[in-house]
Amino acid sequence: MSRKSAEQRRAEALDAARRIILREGIAQVSVRKVAEEAGMSTGSLRHIFPLHDDLFVALLDDGADHAQPRVTAIIEQGFAAGRAPVDVAVDALIEIVPTRDDTRLEALSQLAVLSAHSGNADVVSSRRRAGEGLDRLCEALGQWSTRPADFDAVELRLILDGLVLRLLERPDTDEERVRDLLRGVLLRMGLPGSAHSQLRP
Repeated sequence: MSRKSAEQRRAEALDAARRIILREGIAQVSVRKVAEEAGMSTGSLRHIFPLHDDLFVALLDDGADHAQPRVTAIIEQGFAAGRAPVDVAVDALIEIVPTRDDTRLEALSQLAVLSAHSGNADVVSSRRRAGEGLDRLCEALGQWSTRPADFDAVELRLILDGLVLRLLERPDTDEERVRDLLRGVLLRMGLPGSAHSQLRP
């Protein structure tokens, strides 16, 4: 059996930490417990994350690092398929809000880390970077609007933030309902609902 790469072991440790957060809460995320959950020694985990807080910073960075390429691929594939800009945008934003088990777990982990470590400068910096990435996405969607005066990237970001909290509170919310809501917001902000637009990412 081949040895796992450092990247594989890192991913397994982060997945283990997320499972513990979901099952038992952020306070139970200890080095020993994460190592046990991931099936590795505490020494191996310490090699990957020398400090306890390094694990929490990595959880935040990992969520943003995984979301960005998914969103980029969705946008590129949507335009390549000739879909309407508003539908491409909705598909991209669905990757940001917690409508599925994987995105819900990411959002819950991020919220738990931020709540428990709000005074940690590295955690705050990581969250700021993720927030800036989401701001850039909202601004990029604004470039697709046929009525720029009607598009407000800050308003869209605030709607997304509120939607994330609502979906964590009500995980039974139907994804189609969320899609309809986002579509309505984006149409109101001027994103074309027709596939004939010549817009490109």
